[in-house]
Amino acid sequence: RPTLAAGLLLLLVAHAAEPAADREGKVHQLDETTFEHLTQAATGATTGPWLVAFCNSVDYECRRLKRLMPKVASKLEAEAEERGRTPANVAIVDVDESPWLPKRVGLAH
Repeated sequence: RPTLAAGLLLLLVAHAAEPAADREGKVHQLDETTFEHLTQAATGATTGPWLVAFCNSVDYECRRLKRLMPKVASKLEAEAEERGRTPANVAIVDVDESPWLPKRVGLAH
C-alpha cells in the first residue's frame, strides 16, 4: 500500500509531467546521514523550501515517482524563476535504507 506522501506527490507529479519541461532538475538523494545537514530541518534555518518524497523501491507508485521527480524539480525551478522566488529543493528518501526518517517527520511507514 503506498504511503500518504507518495499518493500526494503523485498528484503533483501528474501536473509536473506535462510536456512543458524538457530539461530535468536536480533531485537530492537524502538518507539518515545527509537529511539534517542538507535540509537544516531541526534548526529551523532551512536551506529553502523542500519537497521530499519518502518512497521505497518496491511500490509501483514509488518507482514511478522516482522516475518523474527530475521533471517535478524542473517544473518547480521554472515556476520559481517566473515568479522571482527561490525554487524548492526536491529530494527522495528511500525508506527501506533510512527507516528512521519517515518517523522523524511524522510519517507512518
